[in-house]
Amino acid sequence: MARWLGLRSVLVLLALASLALLILNGVISQESLSKVVLGDRAGSKVKTELFSRLSGGGSARSVRADGHAETSRSTTPAGAVFATVTTTLQTLSVAELATPGMPAPVEEESAPPSFQLARDLCPLGFYNISDLETCRLGARTLRKRFAGAVDAGHEPSGCLHRLADNDVLFNRAFSRKRNRQRQLICADRIPKLVEVGSQPAVEVESQPASSVAAPVPSSIGNLSITGRVCPEGSFAIQTPHRCETAAKVLSKKYIGIMKSLGEPHGCLHRVGDQDVMFNRLRTPQQSDQRQLVCSTEKDPEMIRAKKLSRSDALQLKLYCFAWTVRSEREELLLPYARSLFQGCDGHGFFTDREASVTPEERDDFVQVDLPPTQQNRSEKFWLLLKNMVGLLPAWKYLLDMNVTSGMDWVVNLELDHFFVANLLRQTIGDYINLMIQDGLPHQNPWEDPVMLIFGNVFAFNAALVASMKREWQTVGQVISDRGSLGLGCPVISGARAHAEGHCEQDMVYEHLQDVMPLAIVGANGCGNLAVSDSLIPFPLGCWQDFPYGDDEAARLRALNKLVQIWKFSDQEAESYCTSAWKWVKSRALSAPCCAGSEHGEGEEASCPKLVRSRFVPIIHNVKTPQLHAAAQQLLPLAEWHVSRVEETKDTQNTWRTVRLAGSPAGGPSP
Repeated sequence: MARWLGLRSVLVLLALASLALLILNGVISQESLSKVVLGDRAGSKVKTELFSRLSGGGSARSVRADGHAETSRSTTPAGAVFATVTTTLQTLSVAELATPGMPAPVEEESAPPSFQLARDLCPLGFYNISDLETCRLGARTLRKRFAGAVDAGHEPSGCLHRLADNDVLFNRAFSRKRNRQRQLICADRIPKLVEVGSQPAVEVESQPASSVAAPVPSSIGNLSITGRVCPEGSFAIQTPHRCETAAKVLSKKYIGIMKSLGEPHGCLHRVGDQDVMFNRLRTPQQSDQRQLVCSTEKDPEMIRAKKLSRSDALQLKLYCFAWTVRSEREELLLPYARSLFQGCDGHGFFTDREASVTPEERDDFVQVDLPPTQQNRSEKFWLLLKNMVGLLPAWKYLLDMNVTSGMDWVVNLELDHFFVANLLRQTIGDYINLMIQDGLPHQNPWEDPVMLIFGNVFAFNAALVASMKREWQTVGQVISDRGSLGLGCPVISGARAHAEGHCEQDMVYEHLQDVMPLAIVGANGCGNLAVSDSLIPFPLGCWQDFPYGDDEAARLRALNKLVQIWKFSDQEAESYCTSAWKWVKSRALSAPCCAGSEHGEGEEASCPKLVRSRFVPIIHNVKTPQLHAAAQQLLPLAEWHVSRVEETKDTQNTWRTVRLAGSPAGGPSP
């Protein structure tokens, strides 16, 4: 109970119990107790409820006909009185537990509310802020910059003060997370909010059967909370913005946008906690614990952008860049990486001021100033697991100099990535088309800020680049606390940078959604698959499933096998593993010593991993010149694939002839 109420609450309870004992002994009157404990303006329900529960015992003070007061003694034990006071305070709502002189949480008054910072729980008499506008008002009152609203499941919920940059943000997502770098902003009351339209909000009683609310503004229609099917004449709300509006009109807490395969799709009322959420995934799920929020007004039809053809996708303009500390290993990879980066419409390599850059390299090398870190430049593993120390200044240069102006996408890669620019363009086109098909508001890849994730490669559309430039005062801040392990890392890296000193790009870029509206699409972690809101898998963006081992010889063997597999048609690729396994199994039976080796059971497990690499745009962990040289064999196959994507079946038959003619002698035939 102490954790729920807080230390201040416990002290108040002890005071109340002591005063209640004074009443029992007739030392103090109920009226005096009201003024001392609850204040002259305290809610009458608190007084009435508390003393009605004590009236069965305690002292009762009445007025005789002659005007003199008389007191009757109680036999109620002191412990029972304390329990009564405690129970009363626990059962009354937060609106009724206001501190002296404080109005109910939602009340229209001329004086603005007071705000206070807290660690994990708001102090007695203050409340968690559950709406954006009150949070914005709190930031203004506390003289802090308001960074906007986010839907971040890794952050605490509500109105938050970020210690690192002293900004305030509002997290709409429901979360039980705690973060020592975040403080709650609490209000002593919630100001009256202006609802949508001119009519007041309507509370809807949650029932298993359909229950229709009273009329509400025409912009949202008449709302209802129902079971699994909307009533006749009503329509399920299918967009997050209208879902949030409906929650506000229904006086329900809106906890944000979720991506859950186990929930029904759309605007949902949760029976358990009476909150409203929006599940963006178009699942076929149904649940007795979830009710549809319906409206008599259909969602407005969205004007969808035109999908890209494969040939249109090849016209996408890409700017590709990478950060390098110019280590000995990276220098060996640089010639191969440069040839790949030249397939983009613009490219650049970034390093620090102390690195050596020859005059011949000035065309595509940029040296930038780095912030101080806890490492020396001479250390062997300088900036290992913290490449954002270099990438953030690289971004500043790109934005300040408008280097990426006219580009559709800016792509951050690494030198150990083998990639084919045209395959990357086509993959981006595929992602764009699936986003257009999903059709969620504020996720138009042409107009809204969008980040695509291909493993540990990140693509930023032009709208996101423009947003980063506008918000650079926040995005570009670095940790300056010299006592922090994360010194030099971006502030948006969060607690991990302070605790571990790490700020890799694949752990930091997604935190951009904490400071600006942003749609993130794709899978973090090379080899992971992502699914669209329509439950259609996105094409694999990054491959690193080297099945034979992680040493150079094993990876060379895998890359050489990819050359063979990339020559297959789709149908041939599907049947390859089965036929290959039959072939190697027959060889293994005649040579038992080789079972489990190159021609044994190991091949069966490795085959699916190899086949899923077909025409993936990015291969990761190509860490030696020999591996890069082997991967270069895939370039003509990739370009051939790109050129044939919209050709006729006759052309595909020609491709089959080429594949058969190029099969390794003695190898498995599909």
